[in-house]
Amino acid sequence: MFEDRYYEIDGLSLPSVTTILKIHNNPALNRWASNLGTELSEQYKEETAEIGKQIHSYVAGLIKGIPIGKLEWMQLSDEIKNGIRAYERFRLQVKFEGMETEKMVYSVKYKFAGTLDAIGKIGKDKILIDFKTGERFYPSMFAQVVAYYKAHYEMKHIRIKELLVVNLNRNTGVPITHSLKIKDSQKYWDYFKACLRLFYAAKKIENGN
Repeated sequence: MFEDRYYEIDGLSLPSVTTILKIHNNPALNRWASNLGTELSEQYKEETAEIGKQIHSYVAGLIKGIPIGKLEWMQLSDEIKNGIRAYERFRLQVKFEGMETEKMVYSVKYKFAGTLDAIGKIGKDKILIDFKTGERFYPSMFAQVVAYYKAHYEMKHIRIKELLVVNLNRNTGVPITHSLKIKDSQKYWDYFKACLRLFYAAKKIENGN
């Protein structure tokens, strides 16, 4: 089961973007969990979360220029290999040039933090990417990547043209890219801020304030 995550920054304890978005449960996921059974669904999430962590780790290494050795590659599971293959296909298809990866960002103004997956370029355009290792896409995933962008901009004041959510399918090895222009991102930012307000309101009730 996933626990809430906090970042300790300059004396502040800031909740992660994913922790905030959990406040509004995904109805589709809830239906899936009830159909599969609570215990089994939690076990599946834990297993796929570990696979996802490993895929993210290898992709971050590749962005940093760290190759995967032949022996190490042979020892990886098929799902991890497929996730890595999907990233390589994405990189070649769009000619992605990675610049930063696994970068912690935070907003003092809105009181949240997170770790974005990658910032890079496609052609001359600077983009921010969040990698997913499952098959499905939910619109709330755009809220997550928009939150990372807002925190990054607050810290660096660097303009980014486009936000991507890229599914690195661990079953097929095929990437699926979902893109969002910054000019079209306001509704997802509004959604995230609504979750943020609800999160802090719930914390006040829990703390008896």
